[in-house]
Formats: sequence, C-alpha cells, structure tokens
Amino acid sequence: MNSCRLLYLEADQLTAFAWQRGQLVDAVGFAPDGPGLDNFRGYLAAHHREYFHWLVNSAEESYRQETIPFLWGADRQALIERKSRQHFAGPVLRTSLSLGHEKTRRKNEKLLLAAFTAPDRLQPWQQAISESEVALSGIYSVTQLAGALLQRLGHPPCDGLLLCQFGDAIRESHLLNGQTVFSRLVAIGDRRPEALAEALVSEAGKLQQYLLGQRQIGREDILPVYVIAQPAALQPIRQGGHNRGTLAFTVIDLPAAADRLKLKTGPDDNSCARLYLHLLAQHRPRQQFADSQLRHNFRLAQIRQALIALSLGTLLSATLLAASNTYRSTGLNAASRQLASREADLQRRYREIAATFPQLAIDHPTLRHLTDRQATLLGHQGRLGASLQRLSEVMDQVAAIELESLDWRLDLAPPGPAETPSALPESLALSGFIRSAPATGLATLEQFIGLLRAQTGCTVDLGPPLLATAASLAQSASGAENNPAEARPFSLRITRQSSR
Repeated sequence: MNSCRLLYLEADQLTAFAWQRGQLVDAVGFAPDGPGLDNFRGYLAAHHREYFHWLVNSAEESYRQETIPFLWGADRQALIERKSRQHFAGPVLRTSLSLGHEKTRRKNEKLLLAAFTAPDRLQPWQQAISESEVALSGIYSVTQLAGALLQRLGHPPCDGLLLCQFGDAIRESHLLNGQTVFSRLVAIGDRRPEALAEALVSEAGKLQQYLLGQRQIGREDILPVYVIAQPAALQPIRQGGHNRGTLAFTVIDLPAAADRLKLKTGPDDNSCARLYLHLLAQHRPRQQFADSQLRHNFRLAQIRQALIALSLGTLLSATLLAASNTYRSTGLNAASRQLASREADLQRRYREIAATFPQLAIDHPTLRHLTDRQATLLGHQGRLGASLQRLSEVMDQVAAIELESLDWRLDLAPPGPAETPSALPESLALSGFIRSAPATGLATLEQFIGLLRAQTGCTVDLGPPLLATAASLAQSASGAENNPAEARPFSLRITRQSSR
C-alpha cells in the first residue's frame, strides 16, 4: 500500500503519522484528555478513507508459554482461547503465536500467549476509532517486530536479548529463534550518553539473572546482547560490556540502522520508534491484538478493494477483448474489401472475354441445359459398349439371326425422387432378318427373344410395323414346308433399366 496512516501509542501519548512513498510525514500528537480525543476524532474523520495501523509500546504487556496437543481448525482455536483466558482474565487484548511443534510422536504445539494487561489506557482511543468507523488493520506491539528488526539489520534469527531506547525508557526483549517470548519496559531518569550506556549494560545483566532464575538459559551459555543506541553512547556501552562474562554485546548505531532500513526520514531523537514504525508500514505481523469488532471496517474495506480490483480486472479484460475483436474485425473488413475488389475485377474480365464469344441464337438457360445433357451423355457413354457386348453374346448362340440396323437411345428425362442419374433407362431398337426354314423361323425368333429376356432387367417387345408377328411366321411355316430357307424381316426393341 503506497499511502496509509500509522498510530503510535507510548506513555498515554498518541502520535499519528502519514506513510507516503516510504517515509513518515505529518506527525500529529494527541493527549489522552477531552480536547485531545476530540482532535483525534477530527483527524480520523478527515482521513476515514485510509487504512490505519496501530503500534503500541506499553509497559503493561505480558507473555506466557503453553503446550497444547496437536489439533486443527476450530478445536485448536477453542483450546487456545480457553488457555488465553486462563492466563489473562478480564477484557484484555490478546493474541497467540505458534512456536512450532515438538519433535516427538505426539507433536505437541508450543504456543506463545501475549496480552495488554492494562486495556484502560487503550480504551479511549479504541472507542474513538470505533465511532469514526475507520479501517484499522490491527493493534500491534513493538515486541512483535524485534526479530524482524534484527533480521533486517543483518543478524539471523537467534536466541538473545535486544535493548532499544524509547525516549525515557528502555525496551528489553528476550528472543528465541528470532521470536520475542519475554519483554519489559524500564524507565530511565538520566538520558546522558554515559548514564544511558551504564543503564543498558546494567539492565542486560539483570535480565540475564532473571532468565537464569526462570531456567530459560544455562549459567555457562553465551547470551548475545544487541543494543541499538545513539552514537555518543556506543563507546561507553562497549567498555561497560567488555568484562560481562557470558554476555556478548553487539552495539548497533541508531543512524546506521536507519540507513540500513533505508529510512527517508531518520530518527530525530534517540528513540527507535521510527525504526519499528517503518517495519510496521512495510511488513505487518500476521498476529495482532485487536478483536473482530474493531477490525470490522477494515474487513469491509478489504472486500470493497477486492471488488474494485475485480471490477477493474473485468473492465480491463473486456477492453482487451473489445480491442482484439476490433482488430480482427478491421482485418476481416480489409480482407472482405480485397475479395470484393478481386471479384469485381474477375467479373469485369469475364465480361470482356464473354464479349469476344460468337453470338448464339440461344439463351443462357437453354445453353446450360444442353451442356448439362451433354455432360450426362458423356457420363453414360460407356453403357452402349456393355449393351452391344451382351447382344453379341446372344447372337453367337443364335446363328440364324442377322442384324441390319441398331438404334440405341438413352432417356434423359429428369429422374424421379428415388432415381439417380446413373440409373437412366436405355432402349435398343433392332432390325434384321431370320435366315431359316419357314418351319423353324418362329422357334428361332422365340429362342432369340428368350435369350434376350433372360438378361437381368431386360424387356423385349416386338416392334410393329416391321416385325413379323408370330402368327405370320406360323402361317408361312405351314404353307411352305418344303421351301428353302429365306430371309424374313423382324424388328425388336430392348428396354433396360439398370446402373452403369
């Protein structure tokens, strides 16, 4: 997020900052009295459309470690809530953090329970935030950011102490694997560099003794101590911590730390508050202390932002799709115009070529019909050869038959709904003579007709007036039994309905 608001509460004094382009600007302080709260409500109303992150540096902060069985989902959350209420009774702000699972068969989970034990100090500010309905992401403690601060300063997650100055107090935190498990805030009366150095070294020793009493560390364990202080106190701290036995001091210059974090607005005093605010603006912890009611408007703002992002994504997709369709339409229109131009050019060339053709006294439909009939005849011209072959096979069996003429015809009438062009009827008209005795002429003709009819799909009819009927052949046979063979004319029509 490029722009948001940061609230910092320390010793009942609330300070609001604006986070813009990586720097803290427009610091405004508010007192916990009536006018200060009214001014704070006006400030929230003036910036009600922005997100707010609240960082608290309070001495009333308590930590407890617990071990729970390996659970999931609602059962785990219910157990954590019950454990937290057992340790921190009353209307306090609580949170929990998983410290990992044990390397045993049961895989018990280690938990760190934390709470602000003095909610009265936060309650007036909470009420003002609830009444203003601003989007509060959460309430965070400076101790939650201690491990992240050391990591950003180039120190890997480890077990040790971190001591930072916050105005007239020193924040002491005990870290295990980079996570704060204990912290306290100690006030200091003298802020001179020498006095500050002596106080830091002394508090490190006291905290070591406390951890030894709690059996958090061993007596021979080397305890790293990281101290962030002003430049004037660096040398006294090094000298004071030189002979501290198992305490290994690492002194970090406050301006150098600000440069390492790339703060555009460095600390203007000896407080490390701006370092923590910078971390909070960039990387908020997953756990926070605010309840769901206080974060209700933040959830609504997230949903609203998600809907806006979805709408913008849909609008962008629709715009890209419209642009793609427009591009394709432009290309298709250009191709259509090109094809229309080519078609017009071809039509023009056709008319020029057609103008050179000889003029015929026939219209185009009739010419098209004639060409179609010619194409049909060309497609069936092979059928005549098959018909003549079948006729020659029959004449080989009847030697007395002589043919004088053949007339082959193909019916080119339009086929019916169930007919195809390959099944057009054909007819073959035969004219010839029967060279045989009168007595055998009729039998010869009947034999010839029978052999023709024996072929599949073939119909044979006697064709008047040239054909001699069966009665005339029979009369000739009875009246001239001893006459020699003579040629008698006949005429037949063979009709066939078959495929090619």
